[in-house]
Amino acid sequence: MWAFLLPALPTTIGSWPAYALFYLLGFGLAGGLLVARGRRYPWQPWLLLIAGTVLALIAGTRVAAGTAADWQALLTHGHWGTGAPLGRTVLGGMVAAVLALAGLRRWLGFGRGATDAFALPLLLGLALQGVGCLLAGCCYGELLGSGPGIGIGYPAGTEPWAAQVAKGLVSPVAAVSLPVHAAPLYQIILCLLIAGGLVASRRQLARRPGVALPLALGVFAAGRLVLEGWRDPMGDVLGTGLWYGLKPVQGGLAVAALVLLLLAHYRWGQFSLVGPPAEKDTALEGLPNRPLAYLALVVSLLVLPLWLLPGQLTIAETLVLRTLLLPVLALEAVRWGRALRVAGPLPAALLVVGFALMSQAPAPSNPPANAFAEPAQSLTVSASGLTGSSYQLYKDYSTCSTPQANITTFPGYHQRYNAATLGAAFTQRLPMEGDKRLTFGLAGTLGATHFDPSAGQLLLGGQRGDSAYILNAATSRRLTDLNPYLEYTAIGQKRGYLRLALGMHLSRQLAYDYVVEPLRSRGPQLGALVEFGAARLLWVHISNSYGPDALGNGLFRVGLGSSFGHKRLTMLAGITGANSNTYSNGWLTLFILGQPSYTAPTGYYLQARWQATPTWLLEGSATSNFNDMSQLTLGTRYRLPLGSR
Repeated sequence: MWAFLLPALPTTIGSWPAYALFYLLGFGLAGGLLVARGRRYPWQPWLLLIAGTVLALIAGTRVAAGTAADWQALLTHGHWGTGAPLGRTVLGGMVAAVLALAGLRRWLGFGRGATDAFALPLLLGLALQGVGCLLAGCCYGELLGSGPGIGIGYPAGTEPWAAQVAKGLVSPVAAVSLPVHAAPLYQIILCLLIAGGLVASRRQLARRPGVALPLALGVFAAGRLVLEGWRDPMGDVLGTGLWYGLKPVQGGLAVAALVLLLLAHYRWGQFSLVGPPAEKDTALEGLPNRPLAYLALVVSLLVLPLWLLPGQLTIAETLVLRTLLLPVLALEAVRWGRALRVAGPLPAALLVVGFALMSQAPAPSNPPANAFAEPAQSLTVSASGLTGSSYQLYKDYSTCSTPQANITTFPGYHQRYNAATLGAAFTQRLPMEGDKRLTFGLAGTLGATHFDPSAGQLLLGGQRGDSAYILNAATSRRLTDLNPYLEYTAIGQKRGYLRLALGMHLSRQLAYDYVVEPLRSRGPQLGALVEFGAARLLWVHISNSYGPDALGNGLFRVGLGSSFGHKRLTMLAGITGANSNTYSNGWLTLFILGQPSYTAPTGYYLQARWQATPTWLLEGSATSNFNDMSQLTLGTRYRLPLGSR
């Protein structure tokens, strides 16, 4: 009695899997509400707070579900996880998000009140994601039986159906499973009830900053502790068995609920006994300006997911992180563009201090107008370092019937490469109208690429005359490159800008990154670059495997660049694709079988150059597709004038 059976529900909506769709919608709802709640705060630190917390939430759901082998991979190979697909646990995500939010809000200068803004959006986002769980059949409940509850039957191929087939409860030819408790629906109801309570008590909570989040999550953890009694143990990802009558996940939920509710009670008591604590309203007084802290956090958000969790993020999670990080990157570019443009007085201030201490005449407070002008002839020496990673496949899994899927869903391994480059270039001004220059350069690169995890003794047949190879655990191979290049740069009298460049990569050990041909060396290849537009204002950039970017992933780039109206700073941003890690090099695959089954999303890159002094230039770039490929470069150049300016 008191049992209600839901009708059959679809597991896909259109061409989208139901879980992935509602996963995106849940994060979209939570993110939209958080952005709206942050109107009182400066955009940049607020977006960083959101992005860091959401990243911790996503990573926490995966890491908490990991095994000892996944942690061992962190020590052995430098990244977490063995590459095997993992489940998720909301307990790990909740704990990671709370810890990250507590640390980030202090580092960024927010008060406790900022954490309260996360309570309602997180619960509503969890409720909406729960619809995807309900439709997909994950987190399914036990058999409905004759007791009270809400039941649902799942079609063949879903997790509940497969579990019941394995137990012999239904036939392998059955079209639908036996009814099970609609556990995700119970969680949806729980989240909506807590959200309703937050709305109803919003005035009382507004007078007690820092109470809403631990109170809401504490009640949620306590509710999940009870609801776990209706969930099938086959869906557990935190271990099996019982400990004092509780499942492992229930033990964790009990501890989390106790800690969070005690914290909420303590903070509530602070206000009821001694009144509100003296906490500054950062929304009114402004947050501290910490550009280096912001930059460090942005770099961490870009690098850590791909370096520590390679291949563990789904397409939905990738899209979530892109949506959060791209506005942050744009704001960082604007911030540093403005900062570098007004950084001129700093050298002058140091010279004034030197005058006061040593009683010497100070240097001019501003450099001469032509201090940063290009000399007629110059010799430039450069040094840079590069590190990156990409996901590779043991073989081409494309067939006429194989549906397209993300490359990380196929069996493969990770290529991680590091290299250093030294170069020298001679530049000559041409006797023509405007500022036109010709540069001859030569760069040499030495590095190594590493492959993990182990492929055992998998015999990999070579192609195009290559011999067979065996890819062993954490195999490393040397990378080398000799790169002569020629550049032509022209700035016309009307400030038109043109840059053309050609280079040749002569080594056959430039990369071992052909996506389905492990250890196959790449032959000598051409690199090219074209830029055109308005000098120091806006120009278009197109390049293919030019310079050190040819190493490892052979990047193709399209973007827009600007110097923001002056000569010292150059910013370049756009989209990129990894030439050899996007599709197979086989013409047969491309034209007869069509596009291969493995796909990878488009990447993004940000590059910056700063002419710190007339002779020293600093440069760096970050590239990522937030999925299977990332790359970071840092370098410097020293220019020795050989002729008059």
